[in-house]
Amino acid sequence: MIMINELSRLLAVNGYLPHGFCINWSPLLIWTYVISDILIFLAYFSMPMALVYFARRRKDFPYRWLLWAFATFIMACGATHLMGAIVLWYPLYGLDAALKAFTALISVATAVILWPLIPQALKLPSPGQLKRVNEELQTVNTALLAEKARQEELIRKLAEAHSQLLQSEKMASIGQLAAGVAHEINNPIGFVNSNLGTLQHYMVDLFKTLSAYEQSEGEMSTETRGVLTKLKQQMDLTYLRDDTNNLLSESIEGLQRVKRIVQDLKDFSHVDETGKQYANLEQGLDSTLNVVWNELKYKAEVVKEYGGIPEIECIPSQLNQVFMNLLTNAAQAIEAHGKITLRTGHNGENVWVEVEDTGKGIQPEHLDRIFEPFFTTKPVGTGTGLGLSLSYGIVQQHGGRIEVSSEVGKGSVFRVVLPQHASPAQSSATSA
Repeated sequence: MIMINELSRLLAVNGYLPHGFCINWSPLLIWTYVISDILIFLAYFSMPMALVYFARRRKDFPYRWLLWAFATFIMACGATHLMGAIVLWYPLYGLDAALKAFTALISVATAVILWPLIPQALKLPSPGQLKRVNEELQTVNTALLAEKARQEELIRKLAEAHSQLLQSEKMASIGQLAAGVAHEINNPIGFVNSNLGTLQHYMVDLFKTLSAYEQSEGEMSTETRGVLTKLKQQMDLTYLRDDTNNLLSESIEGLQRVKRIVQDLKDFSHVDETGKQYANLEQGLDSTLNVVWNELKYKAEVVKEYGGIPEIECIPSQLNQVFMNLLTNAAQAIEAHGKITLRTGHNGENVWVEVEDTGKGIQPEHLDRIFEPFFTTKPVGTGTGLGLSLSYGIVQQHGGRIEVSSEVGKGSVFRVVLPQHASPAQSSATSA
């Protein structure tokens, strides 16, 4: 009841005159007041809306409550201007006074809140400072990105070196195993071969003695000759004499082949040869060919076109590894049955070894990447992508290069070009 009475008092006219009487209802003044107050009211009401929208969207803003205080103060100011237009015709001075009092309270409260915040606001960075900090952050970020790229490149090179080291150690282990097997096989082959040779001589002497007995059969009794003839027929002596000689000859020939394979394994491994020496690449190519022959013989016909190249200064075991990679790649590139051609030649300063296949060839977009570590076009699980990369590194350490030409559907040609004599720098690099 009391609130209703107070509201009635605020809205009561009490005989007051409208504000228009004070200006004699001058149309120019009336409309100037009205238009100005309404425009100010609309502007004051739009400002809080903007502040409220900002406060709701930027929940991280530290002074959101201050924005709400400003919004209330500005809306109160706008309401007083609206009342200024109303009292021109309706003398609601009580309500106008109440709004002004409310606006005064809000204004004072906002001012009291605002002044202590001024020192904190002055500590906030200026746009120029923020720009400089942002530029510094961008510079640091660019440096970090560059460092990250450098670290990634170092990690990639480390992984490449690690993989190549593992591959080299694997090949060294294979070479040591091959040398060990060759050494262990070589001894029994030696005495078996010697025993077979001796046995062949014994059999020759035995058959000579037997022939001498056969020539003396005329001096024997009829009964004795009959027994011997029957025995020779049972033993098939004529066939036995011929076949024994053939068996011994074939066994000796087989042992010679085993000896050649063992020698090729020793030549391929070169375990005891860690430094550079003069070697014949054609002999190394032949040794390597015999080592991988089992992989080639069902896939391709191998044609040799050797040019009688001179010996070069190199590490034979490393170059044999290059030849092995090229030969196995050539065989794997042939899908059915094809031809692998081995060529050699020299031009005075350099020698070259060429491996050509009639396989499926290399796609043009892959030619620039075939020497990259881990790059392979083979199915998953059939290649590591390190063979050609390792070969490229070995040839580079020898001061040479690998040239490649390929045509899809017709085949590829890999040419290894090497200097006849290594420079001191190359010698130290390869030895290391």
